[in-house]
Amino acid sequence: MKEIDLEKSLRKTINCAPGLDFEELAKIPVVKMTEHDYITRQQRENSPKQKHSPRYIRQLSLTFASCVIVLVCFSAWFVEFKTPDSIIDLDVNPSIQIVTNKHNQVLSVKALNEDAKMIIAGQNFEQANLDESVNLIVTSMISQGYIAEDKNVILISVENKSAEQANNLAVSVDQVVKDTASTQDIATTVLRQTLTEDKEATALAEEYSVSTGKLKMIQEIASSSEALSIEQLAPMSVTDLIKVSKENAVDLNKIIQSDDDYLAEKVAEEIVEDDLQTATDSTEIKNTKKDDLQQTETMTTEPVTIPLPENEDKVVNDGTLPEPETTENMDDKVPESNTGDQPVTDPGDTEIRPPLNVDKDLNSVDTPEANEQIN
Repeated sequence: MKEIDLEKSLRKTINCAPGLDFEELAKIPVVKMTEHDYITRQQRENSPKQKHSPRYIRQLSLTFASCVIVLVCFSAWFVEFKTPDSIIDLDVNPSIQIVTNKHNQVLSVKALNEDAKMIIAGQNFEQANLDESVNLIVTSMISQGYIAEDKNVILISVENKSAEQANNLAVSVDQVVKDTASTQDIATTVLRQTLTEDKEATALAEEYSVSTGKLKMIQEIASSSEALSIEQLAPMSVTDLIKVSKENAVDLNKIIQSDDDYLAEKVAEEIVEDDLQTATDSTEIKNTKKDDLQQTETMTTEPVTIPLPENEDKVVNDGTLPEPETTENMDDKVPESNTGDQPVTDPGDTEIRPPLNVDKDLNSVDTPEANEQIN
């Protein structure tokens, strides 16, 4: 539309509009609004707050409920999968700590000493379960020579709020360790113990770079002798600690369990070489004493043959010498008529010898003199 046409149109519209009588318009009464409409409902700045509508409150409630549900679900997931439930310590000489959740999923693996750092170096334990992690750790210990035929004792310590749960978990780890070692043709001796939370013992174990389970074992051994201290025993392996406990007559069965009958003959033969040498020496001494005793008994039970003294022809069977006979006794005796029984006299001898009875069985020595008498 052209500008000239628009102007004409506006003029025509104004002329056709009814005239306004302002006096009449002012006389019309003003009716106040009883409630606000959708336009006047808007609040002015610094005006008092008005009540929210039910629809607005309902939306706010739904939003808050959704946030609560999300928070509850996240908390439940965190408690189930991210909250530590059990602490498992594996001790040979390397000491390694494994923390798991309620589903036996590994949350962390920590090396407690320098040797243990070499064991877990390069290993990935993320999203692994407990059995897989124990298998990797034991395999690494075997490959690096910490577990072998002559070093085969492993201590498993489990800490859990439930003693029953801790014991079941220790038995399960025990079996995994044995199965893993058996694949390398190594028979292991596994010792188990269950622990309860002890902040003081945990702090002391960190000070000496050992696990809490190994510290409990060390404290039990150190209490048996004033010459032993925790500082002295902490660097020792579990095998050496058992040896020290045997030397000091410490009964570790009070705190440790084992399916291999801990500290029985099998364990003693495998880990205490010095005791074997001592036992061998002791056996030799006992055998020597036994031989001496048998020799003494033989000497007392067998009949003793006394050498034939000079100028005597016979010895009594019981080992005693015959009583000497004088010439007076000889005069009283009457010799038998047997010619072989005639007394033999020697002109150079003044003593008369008794007759020799050839028929009698004598325990005597066959001498030339006796044969001469017989002939």
